[in-house]
Formats: sequence, C-alpha cells, structure tokens
Amino acid sequence: MSAARGQWTPAGPDCRWPAYEVYPASNWNYALVLGDEPEKCFEVIKRPGAIAEQPFTVASAPIELKAAAKKVPDWTEDELGMVGPIPASPVGSPEPVETVTLIPMGCGRLRISAFPMAAAGADKRR
Repeated sequence: MSAARGQWTPAGPDCRWPAYEVYPASNWNYALVLGDEPEKCFEVIKRPGAIAEQPFTVASAPIELKAAAKKVPDWTEDELGMVGPIPASPVGSPEPVETVTLIPMGCGRLRISAFPMAAAGADKRR
C-alpha cells in the first residue's frame, strides 16, 4: 500500500529545525478478504538478491505480501487525524475486492499493523 510513503507537509515556524506532518497518500482503510482457506489468500513476494544495506525503506523492503482486500468506508480518522479504532471482524463493505500490497511495518512512516477481516456477503458488525 503506497500509504507507507505518505504525504509530507512542513510544520513549525523554525526552518533551522524542520518538522513535518505525515498524512496518508492513498487509502489505508481496508479489511482483508480471507475466504475459506486464509493461508491461500496471500502471495508472498521475496525481493531477489542480497538484502539492501538499509532494508527498512519502502523502496528496499525485502518482502511484500499481495492480499485481497476491500475498502471499509466507515473506518475513518478520528478528531485528531489518527486512525480510528479497528472495526470488529467480520466487517461488511460494499466496495469491490482489490489487491493491496503490504510491506514490513518498519519500512513505512505510516503504519497499519492490524486489519479487520471482511465479511462474506452482507454480514456486518460495527
């Protein structure tokens, strides 16, 4: 998910000590579609060759997971601009299934480390 890159906005009045606020540059509010065999719902992609000297960047992540997911429109930021509480699983979504790319948590500045499970059909918990 490219949200790991983020949108960097300068903050603070003193340019000698630059500060930035980082906001998502793409959607982040997804529920994973697991199906009957969750172990078959992910594609593991290992980067070929040696691990980079600095593996903890978006560009040099040594491994990625491709996963089926649905956006969860009701999962939004709170009043402070932080990720709201994770919805209880299974969570329904009217959105189509998409393929998302997940990278190791240490590779991004913005992190979602837990995802709800998408409900099958019209089931929905809040």
